[in-house]
Amino acid sequence: MLNHSYRVDSRYLSEGWIDRIKVPPPPSSAKEISKELEILISLKSLRTVNTKNRILEERNRLNFRFGKYSFSQLSALDADCINYFDYVNVSGVVFYYKRKFDRIRASFLSSEIQPIISNPGHPAYPSGHSTEAHLIAYLLIELRVEFKERALKSAQEIALNREIAGVHYRSDSIAGRSLARYILKE
Repeated sequence: MLNHSYRVDSRYLSEGWIDRIKVPPPPSSAKEISKELEILISLKSLRTVNTKNRILEERNRLNFRFGKYSFSQLSALDADCINYFDYVNVSGVVFYYKRKFDRIRASFLSSEIQPIISNPGHPAYPSGHSTEAHLIAYLLIELRVEFKERALKSAQEIALNREIAGVHYRSDSIAGRSLARYILKE
């Protein structure tokens, strides 16, 4: 059982965060899973050269693009954004829920998925990429209201790219978006 304070690099989330941050379990019925697998199979048609290049680039949060800026460029403009990520253990929260739900990657259920990148060696739900991208978008909106439309659209594209890549279900992305909202409130 994990302690209610999750520690990384001597930084803590506030006591009791597990009680305040609620992530519902992923879909588990055969019908729901089948529908999500069908969606992923249909997304294979979006695997263009440009999309594949973005997917490869987005393996690292610093390369997430929000409009014409990468996250690393935005961090230079808005030090508060990167400082927030240094202070809050976003990965710790995400991995707490990944371990809790232990959701298998879609390509292990359907050979038709054929991911275009290696499956990460951890469970799928919730999507860490979706969580981080949406959290960055919400922070950018708070710091610079002019980023509102582009930031949210970019976060959604980053999450969708993980689905197109074949490594996340749609519900993983949705859970990541919700988790980002909870973390920001924390």
